[in-house]
Amino acid sequence: MALAFYMFLAAVVGTLLALLLCSARFGRGDFRTQASMVTLVCLFVSYGVGLGLVCYDPHFIDNGVEEFIEWRFRWAWGMMFAGLWQFAIVPAGLAVYGYWRCRRNAAV
Repeated sequence: MALAFYMFLAAVVGTLLALLLCSARFGRGDFRTQASMVTLVCLFVSYGVGLGLVCYDPHFIDNGVEEFIEWRFRWAWGMMFAGLWQFAIVPAGLAVYGYWRCRRNAAV
């Protein structure tokens, strides 16, 4: 589960790096830069979903004993859940963006 924490951080850092490099090389109007922005927004949405799930039910069962997740640890638990949710939210967001872009180009 802790690996998901680092996967989320690596995804955010990698996306930020790709966004900076694409915007410096191709400009803000290029589809690669816009796809990087969509990916970054999807990553923050996945963090919001993960944190929302932890705040909604801050209890978990540890060896048969119900434990409570304190407020100071919920951000880390949210990142762990975001590391798992990003595999569903980011591709869905990119698919919606691709569909929207395709429809917009077909209308022009």
